Amino acid sequence: MGDLVLTAILGPQRIRWRGSRPLNAAQMAFAGQHPIEFKPGSLGPDLPTRSLRVSPQHRFLLNGDCLVPARGLVNLPKVRVMKGCRQVTYHHILLDRHQVIFAEGVATESLMPGRTFLARCTISDRLDIMRLSGADPAPALRCLTVAETRRCLRDHDGALQASG
Repeated sequence: MGDLVLTAILGPQRIRWRGSRPLNAAQMAFAGQHPIEFKPGSLGPDLPTRSLRVSPQHRFLLNGDCLVPARGLVNLPKVRVMKGCRQVTYHHILLDRHQVIFAEGVATESLMPGRTFLARCTISDRLDIMRLSGADPAPALRCLTVAETRRCLRDHDGALQASG
């Protein structure tokens, strides 16, 4: 906590809270939380720069305006659900606001502590997050509807084909 993270809009921002959530194979299967792996080049030329593994609901910023969950990208080449994974630990960082940050060169998101996330937290983590961000923090970037996600994926797929 206290380290700086580069955001797309506000520049360097301090990490206010960090947390992690370990899951074993049974927990991943029950909750549908197998990691999704993005191989280099799966999201554009040299993006990500190295293999990137995220939770299914973690979102990427595509075309500069579409926040798309990883689970919506599993049909792209070089993207796979890691069903054989026996254990994973998901790490989270909270900034003053939900922000676009970068992971392996890919525009992605910082933690948005919505109701679903808070419901899965330990009581201690939930209290810490709510103390820092309020009981019902509003996202800085809105979530896409299903129709918007499909449109965004079509646009992104066309951009990948044109560049490849």
